[in-house]
Amino acid sequence: MVRVGIVATSPRFKTLAERLHKINGFEPVGYYAAGDAKQALSEKDKVFNSPEELIKASDAVLVSSPQYNYDIAQAVLRSARHLYIDMPFAFDEAQAQHLRNLSHEANVKFQIGLSERLNPAFIAAKQYIQRPLFIEVHRLMNYDTESASGSIVLDHMIHDIDTVLHLTGSTVRKVSANGVSVVSDSPDIANVRLEMNSGCTVNLTASRISRQSMCKTRVFQFNAYVAIDFLKNSYEVVQHTRQNGRLTPEELQELLCGGSINSDISTLQNHIQEQDRVRTELELFLHSINANTNPVVSFNEAFQALDVARQIMEKINNSGID
Repeated sequence: MVRVGIVATSPRFKTLAERLHKINGFEPVGYYAAGDAKQALSEKDKVFNSPEELIKASDAVLVSSPQYNYDIAQAVLRSARHLYIDMPFAFDEAQAQHLRNLSHEANVKFQIGLSERLNPAFIAAKQYIQRPLFIEVHRLMNYDTESASGSIVLDHMIHDIDTVLHLTGSTVRKVSANGVSVVSDSPDIANVRLEMNSGCTVNLTASRISRQSMCKTRVFQFNAYVAIDFLKNSYEVVQHTRQNGRLTPEELQELLCGGSINSDISTLQNHIQEQDRVRTELELFLHSINANTNPVVSFNEAFQALDVARQIMEKINNSGID
């Protein structure tokens, strides 16, 4: 059994705690809570007086504390405990390098909670994506006060940045970005263009003031078009069946408008049953500990996404938008 403790300053930690109790192989030992998280605890919960006490009693620590995750992460890694950090997370380059060094020295698992990769539709659709040439991403959300207090890029678009880096297997050559502040002090809408070293171009749009929620990724490649709907857990694949066949602009336009198809083009539409992604993340974290395998989203991969997100924020800020 892996003894696991939770450090939290946000009530969201209860989601992690509920899943932990359902996973065979984890033994929850208790909590260290501060701020709003204290109010979410019950009398039955085991509470530690300090993070150090909790770390000492644990083999692994889950951190749901955006304000203090760097300080807590250092303490966990210096104690040679496995570490899972929930979103959102934010480290500068020096902090990231320091944590990377600590995790290597401690020889422990370090996983970040970027969960879109575990969307069942994304997993199923990946097999049809080979060499993307163009990717278009829309993440649109209804407005609420909680989302308005964070960053549209660092809290939301970063999930799409991670999936794009994963799909292309490429680093970013050039970043172009702009943002618009409508009801908040920080951008409520961000539009980004990434030019990848692989030759792929990526357009990402994120908004937290949309009337209708949407989270879709469309991938265009030599002989196929793949659309993934992260909210509906569905995907669609349109591809040429002839060897070296290419979709013409006219064929693609007709297909996207719901038109008929010719015999050389096949379409596949599939809906995947929803899964508990938080539980899956934690199960994979446990597996990486027990089997000594790489985490599903390693710290290095997460930091690559964070680095791109920071470049985007810098472009937006330099454009005169706060």
